[in-house]
Amino acid sequence: MKERIAALLAAHNYAQIQSNSKEIDLFFRNDNELAMVVVVLNARALVLSYDNYSQLMEQIRNMFMQKGYIRIRLFSLILVANPAAGRSIAVNDEFSWLVDATSLRLVIYENQMSDFDYLRAPLENLLAEEREKKFGDDKLTVWRGLGKLLWFSESPVTVALILINIIIFIWLSAYGSTMDAEYMIQNGAMYQPLVLEYGEVYRLFTCMFMHFGLQHLATNMISLYMFGSKVESALGKLKFAVLYILSGLLGNAASLLFHVMVGENVASAGASGAIFGVIGALLAIVVLDKERFKALTPTRVFFVVAYSILAGVTGSGIDNSAHIGGLVAGILLSCILYRKEN
Repeated sequence: MKERIAALLAAHNYAQIQSNSKEIDLFFRNDNELAMVVVVLNARALVLSYDNYSQLMEQIRNMFMQKGYIRIRLFSLILVANPAAGRSIAVNDEFSWLVDATSLRLVIYENQMSDFDYLRAPLENLLAEEREKKFGDDKLTVWRGLGKLLWFSESPVTVALILINIIIFIWLSAYGSTMDAEYMIQNGAMYQPLVLEYGEVYRLFTCMFMHFGLQHLATNMISLYMFGSKVESALGKLKFAVLYILSGLLGNAASLLFHVMVGENVASAGASGAIFGVIGALLAIVVLDKERFKALTPTRVFFVVAYSILAGVTGSGIDNSAHIGGLVAGILLSCILYRKEN
């Protein structure tokens, strides 16, 4: 950072002057007997109060006066890890700017100069480049990590679906409450009047990736990982993706039909219909191919299915029609998609 600032100042005809402290860099240019002085302070390594700062600036001013300069324009760039650390200086000295070394941004208070010797624009461009380099690399590292996770995972589609659900939940949580039905409807949750009267059929799909609260998300994603990885290994990536999406759509369609029949208008969201489709597929595969998952018997899987449905029936705020619709869809689809190995 300091090296790039030094290069920027050198490009604007500033010469560096030897300093007694490695945390203080002095830059100077002569403009018709006017001493233009820029002081770069690394306050990340200094405990600097406003009084100490004022004394330092006065010493630097006196140094140039001793060199015969009468007109001196003194300006400082203060590198801080947190803008709060340099605020006491910034609000009392208009001839200074803070450089946030963490976020790589220039911090200029209302009382401070909007520009000094036309340095603001190039300095902000420099910081923008540093931001792109630092945070761009961080983003690339994250995406590479996710890519490796998917590439080396035995169940890449299952992992990808979990990540998509988590990312969408974080995005929705950043702008509102996922427990607010109206907010969720605005962002794609299923709502019968909007689907039937306004033709917003896409909600049958979008609501599959939305969840009412963290507990709803966590429960569904744990279930998806437990059952999805097994079904994906049996069907393969493409067939599993088809099964998941179609089960979710058909489960949501069953939910829509049920609520129309009972005359209820409710907001509906969640991956439960698709996940019940996965559970239904697992049940069908275990029945069709008893050798596929030797540790799983049809009785055990049926018990899981029965328990899940019973928990939904006895619980509140649970869309059982989507669960049952997804379950039936998963059973039927797996009978079409699954091929027993020889």
